[in-house]
Amino acid sequence: VVLTATDSCGQSVTATDTLLVCEELVPNVTYTQSVFTVNFDASGVAGATGATWDFGDGNTGSGLTPSNTYSGSGTFAVDVTVTNDCGDQADTTLYITICVQPTANWTAAVISAGGGGMQVQFDGTSSTGGNSFQWNFGDGNTNTTSNYPLHTYGTVSLAYNVSLTVYNACGDSDT
Repeated sequence: VVLTATDSCGQSVTATDTLLVCEELVPNVTYTQSVFTVNFDASGVAGATGATWDFGDGNTGSGLTPSNTYSGSGTFAVDVTVTNDCGDQADTTLYITICVQPTANWTAAVISAGGGGMQVQFDGTSSTGGNSFQWNFGDGNTNTTSNYPLHTYGTVSLAYNVSLTVYNACGDSDT
């Protein structure tokens, strides 16, 4: 913009300034992921010239196309702030779920056996990648509250068909 002012004596002064016009920022962020690594992309946000990121796992980043490598499974809230040359900001939050294929592993130890039945300590703590567990004890009873349950059978026997199914946050399972 150029402004010229002239007084009654014919003296004039000219001032020049740049006027910056920016589009409204509408955060439209996409991502692709390969197991633990997520590549984020805010370059499609019209007028965006920068972005700051909180990846929800203690890591932060900047730029329109950062990536983050997560250290484990879970759902993470990713906070993004995009900016433009006018100093405007727009925020959005993405929820990223990172999943590893679960593996079910378990052992069992008979704690006591006698006329009152048999107590068995099951241990699924060596299972990996899971956030929920479902035990089938082979006698019609189940447990979904623990990866380390103690179960009492009414009859002493080693013929029970026991299984453990481990699920991750994405619904994948292993038995």
